[in-house]
Amino acid sequence: MKSKNNKKIKKPKKLQKTQKIKQKKKKEKIGLSSCCFLEEKPNHYLFLKRSAQSSWGANKWDLPGGKMSQGETPKETLKREVEEETGQTVKNPELLGMVKVTVKKGAEKINVLKLIYVGKAKGKIKINTEHQEYKILTLKEAKKLSLAPKVIRAIKLLEENN
Repeated sequence: MKSKNNKKIKKPKKLQKTQKIKQKKKKEKIGLSSCCFLEEKPNHYLFLKRSAQSSWGANKWDLPGGKMSQGETPKETLKREVEEETGQTVKNPELLGMVKVTVKKGAEKINVLKLIYVGKAKGKIKINTEHQEYKILTLKEAKKLSLAPKVIRAIKLLEENN
């Protein structure tokens, strides 16, 4: 072999073996959940304040909803979670869109795809222990609260679709 200036290039006697760097493949965790703008009266929606003991989003304002259980459809999840968290039923839930959020549980990160619905509330509100209080607000009023990140994105989604 010769270089550009015609000098002979010597090959090394032994080629060094390329060391393989072993990387631990981190499995990306993905969660699926459904939540809802539960309309209590025209343009007024139910917002729930998470409990201070919550493992994530403590004291943040959220929408009714939660994680999908195995074998459930997103609408089944929505209906179950709304009833568990509020004591209400949701009538005619319509899919508004989806937002992605990253939730930290200790050192672990979980990417959660949240399906956002809008529907009419039916029944008396009775919140469970996951939440400490509730408010029925317009979107403008809700924006003044300390909202969970998904709720901020979900409000933008609802405003874009109205």
